[in-house]
Amino acid sequence: MTLRDVLNNYSFVELWRPDILAALLVVGMLYLLLTDRLREQLPFPTSPVSRGKKAAFLSALLILYLVHGTPVHVLGYYYLFSAHMLQMAVSYMVAAPLLIIGIPQWGWNALLSVRTVKSVFAFMTHPLVAVINFNAFLSFYHVPIVFDTVMQYHWLHTVYHSFLFVAACFMWWPIISPLSGERQLTFLRKFGYIITGSVLITPVCALVIFAQNILYTTYIDAPQIFATLPLLDDQQMGGVIMKLVQEGAFATALIIIYFQWAQKERSRREIDPIEEKDLTYITSHSQSNHRSHVVIKQPSTQRSN
Repeated sequence: MTLRDVLNNYSFVELWRPDILAALLVVGMLYLLLTDRLREQLPFPTSPVSRGKKAAFLSALLILYLVHGTPVHVLGYYYLFSAHMLQMAVSYMVAAPLLIIGIPQWGWNALLSVRTVKSVFAFMTHPLVAVINFNAFLSFYHVPIVFDTVMQYHWLHTVYHSFLFVAACFMWWPIISPLSGERQLTFLRKFGYIITGSVLITPVCALVIFAQNILYTTYIDAPQIFATLPLLDDQQMGGVIMKLVQEGAFATALIIIYFQWAQKERSRREIDPIEEKDLTYITSHSQSNHRSHVVIKQPSTQRSN
């Protein structure tokens, strides 16, 4: 059975999901209105949103549609484990951070002004909680009996992956948080956090990559679409895709964080030559004045008769 034969079994609505497209278009239009025309009418302080932030947010929506509203979803849900892993990896490692970056700081401030939301958010974005929570539920999902159960019920699949997407956003927050405050991680701590996340996701990827038999019954009876991709190879490729996308996303984050840190250090140490000359003169002049005002007292001697 070829790829065309498989896709011919599904309708246009099933392959291209106009419901998901419509929902994402509404979100995108609301975002553009709130960050542009309606921004000055909002009941809290705002500032102009850069084109870069808008591009990041809209790119996240586009990516989510490409992996969940196109034939990629049909292939991943019914036929190819590798396509399913591509959906997950791109959603959690690419779309999630872009979504966070795209929302302006005043948007986050407005959301976190609600006390309950702020309390929950503060707990879920704590670095230790965030990195363990995401990787624990991602690993639990790949336990064969859990995976097959979730894939058996569409509503459960939607709920679990929605939860994982939110957990991925919490996981990314300590790295790319746009808000300044006491919870901001230093460069070295961000580096350690990213390394920890990379280590924690490795076991589940290794489980899939090095398995010598089919782990998930969901795909056992699926027809082989590509002659060069048998079931076991497809399963192993899924693990490779997840690990490569995760490593690529974390490496990109590390590079950006490093250059931000280097620029900050450079600007902090960079002193204007004129100001430096004046500072040197003031220091030396102050020291000379101090020496000129020192009075040396000679010890007095008393003569005894």
